[in-house]
Amino acid sequence: MGRTETTLDLGYVSLASPEHGLKELGTEKLSDILIPGPLDHILIHIQYCLGNPTKFKLRPDSHSLGLTREEIIRGVVFMYTHVFKVEEETMPEKSAWENSGRSANRGATSGKYRIHMHELGDLILHTAYYDPVTREMTLGIDS
Repeated sequence: MGRTETTLDLGYVSLASPEHGLKELGTEKLSDILIPGPLDHILIHIQYCLGNPTKFKLRPDSHSLGLTREEIIRGVVFMYTHVFKVEEETMPEKSAWENSGRSANRGATSGKYRIHMHELGDLILHTAYYDPVTREMTLGIDS
C-alpha cells in the first residue's frame, strides 16, 4: 500500500504575526480550496518544538466546500498561539523562558507541552502534509 499524503503549499507565514505572509499570498491563493469537501473536520498534529505533541480538530467554514488555504493557516496560527499560552500558564518555573546559555534560543519549558528551543515568533509555517485517508495533517515549520 502506497502513501496517500498530499503536500500543500502554505506560503511563508510567521505564526506570531501572520498578516504579512497572508497578504503576500493574495486573496486568490488564500481562497483556494486545498482540502475539498464534504468535510466535517481534519486532525492537525502540532509537533514542532513540543516535547509533548498534541492534535487539534480543524473544521471548515463550509462543510460542503472543504478547507481553504487561509482557513488552514489561520487554524494553525490559532492552535500554536493557544499551545504557547497554555505552556506559559502551566509552567511551574518562569525562568525556563530565559536563554539556556547553549544557544540563542530559549531552553526547554516544563509546562503541559514542554516547548523547547523556540519562541512563537521564531516559527514560520510553509507546508502541510495531508493524508485524505486518515484525514490527518502534519506541518512543515521552519525557525
